[in-house]
Amino acid sequence: GEKMGLTKYTYEQLGLDTGLEHLTEAEKKTLDRSWAAAFARDVFPYIDEQDFVPLFSGDMRGKRNVPVNILMGAFLLQELRQLSDEEIVEAASFDLRVRVALHVSNMIGRPFSVRTMQKHRTRIKRHLEAAGENLYRTCFGKIGARLASYVLEYEKNSPYYALAAALAPGSEAFSPASAPASRTTTRLRPSRVCQSR
Repeated sequence: GEKMGLTKYTYEQLGLDTGLEHLTEAEKKTLDRSWAAAFARDVFPYIDEQDFVPLFSGDMRGKRNVPVNILMGAFLLQELRQLSDEEIVEAASFDLRVRVALHVSNMIGRPFSVRTMQKHRTRIKRHLEAAGENLYRTCFGKIGARLASYVLEYEKNSPYYALAAALAPGSEAFSPASAPASRTTTRLRPSRVCQSR
């Protein structure tokens, strides 16, 4: 398969105020108290892109890719909110809250595509098969306590709420990739994040 160079966007490059100039002060305050601002502030900046270096070539002149933190943040929101690939791509394109959460509020157009998500998921699966390392667990395991706190505060309807409550406070073991299948309900779609166990 084709390997690409790792593209990084830092938290500082994609500040919360960028792209929000059209909002009133009251709207900005509401947004700042929302789940989106909490995710952008308390979860997104702690997604460690270095965990994914094995997926990309050392030749940084390769084809530019969507930054890994944006894709992994999208996978997290997709899993927590039980969205399809199409739904998260649409939300990242049109829903200001999702755009803020993923630090793409200043981007014009669609920040990533369904194909990009599928390719990244395939790279992670191939790495698991070749190296025996589950990069979802590596990445999300590092931010388990942050994820659990975020879920308890803002994702009360998520299938992961009960798991977060059981593991809180301060558990590093929480991650959607480690959630037991018995914690989900029958109405939920099969998990895309957890498929590479």
